[in-house]
Amino acid sequence: MVQFTEPLVKLQPEQVLHVADLIQRQLGLIYNGDKLSDLERRLNHVLKEIPKEELGLTISRLLAGEFERIPNLIPQLTIPETYFLRNIRLFKALKSKILPEIINRKKFSHQLNIWSAGCSSGEEPYSVSILLTELLGEKIDQWQINLIATDLNEKILQKARRAVYSEWSFRGVPSDFKARYFVPLHNGLYQLKNEIKKNVTFFQHNLIEGAYPPVASIRNFDIILCRNVLIYMSRSTVQNILEKFYHILDDEGYLITGPSEFPTLKNRKFSPVMLEGTIFYQKSKKRIRTQPPLRKESLKKRLITRPKPKPAAKPRPIIPKEKSHFPLEIAKSDEKRDKEKKSAAEELNMIRELANIGHLDEAHEHCEQYVKRQPMDKHGHYLLGTILMEKGDFPKAETAFQRTIYFDPNFVMAHFALANICSMSGRPTEAKKYYRNVLRILERFDPAEPVPESEGMAASHFAEMVTKLVNGS
Repeated sequence: MVQFTEPLVKLQPEQVLHVADLIQRQLGLIYNGDKLSDLERRLNHVLKEIPKEELGLTISRLLAGEFERIPNLIPQLTIPETYFLRNIRLFKALKSKILPEIINRKKFSHQLNIWSAGCSSGEEPYSVSILLTELLGEKIDQWQINLIATDLNEKILQKARRAVYSEWSFRGVPSDFKARYFVPLHNGLYQLKNEIKKNVTFFQHNLIEGAYPPVASIRNFDIILCRNVLIYMSRSTVQNILEKFYHILDDEGYLITGPSEFPTLKNRKFSPVMLEGTIFYQKSKKRIRTQPPLRKESLKKRLITRPKPKPAAKPRPIIPKEKSHFPLEIAKSDEKRDKEKKSAAEELNMIRELANIGHLDEAHEHCEQYVKRQPMDKHGHYLLGTILMEKGDFPKAETAFQRTIYFDPNFVMAHFALANICSMSGRPTEAKKYYRNVLRILERFDPAEPVPESEGMAASHFAEMVTKLVNGS
């Protein structure tokens, strides 16, 4: 039986609060309310591994905010989750639209500047390097490619520099992906080929306190990727980072965030561009053509001018027919249902787009109208809940998520959202109940299966994250 030892010294509550404040100011990570107990367990776990004679010095460093000098602390505070070509639509848009447009614009300077901020174990920047190799072909050696990748966690950066990956990093990639760009090793591991690896340079960097740009000689970035990093930070911290990104981006450069992050930013200096069903943000007002092309009228106008449903016609008397067309009538009925389903999905997507570009009040209004017309649509109630959460109206958001699971008791992200609301509202017992519901539902998922509405996170990784929230490990 494995024996778990207690740390020789435990932090006092006031010390945990002090460290939480330092972590937020220096690293941008928020630990408050019920999450403080999670932080306390993580800190005590780190202290448990420190030799007795070094405990006093380690605690002094912790209380002084010298986090990078404490072994294994940063990995305890961050949860890396990435894989190659994560969000395939994003990389499809990069390859078909954005990178070709930038390459054409830089055809005289032959220099590309790209920053992957919060790169974790390297799959994201290496994916971009692969796209550049495919697009530039033999001419790639004629280009100066500054593809820098940064992360707070030096331990995970060491893995990124080795560029050796297991099968877990290849979920969802094309069948020939590994054969083209990797060399098989032993024990199911794969080494990235040097022609891809050489284009990426890794640095440790703190988005809160680090320099912008992280490498003084590289400015005017064509692309900054910062996906699923800002979501853990406070709004004021995010705004500060966004301003710094803006100043080091090229005049027509792109900022790429996670799908759920930009609504919290509300920075009008970036223009949203929709490509391949994914929203990118461009520094200047000039936009590349969208695919498929958007209509000239604004998204707001498209929603407001949506035709109101016509009043139902009076039923006609049923006249018996000599010959039955029952199979044809079923086909027509199925076709009508399919059209209605497609129309509902398009409306929800447009509401989601409104929220994504920061028009929360309008998105809220249209979503309310939608759920009145479609009261049994679980996706409508879930979207309404996410909009209300973004507006800070937790009680109404909780009601919307409750309605979601009424119509679909196995809607994972609705249970997860309710758990987070309970946690932030000081109801830890209820929060754990919903977290356990999430784990129970995820048991029926394939480990590699993405959880719906979770931005593509695999079920096994999502379960691991929730288990840590429940157990505080």
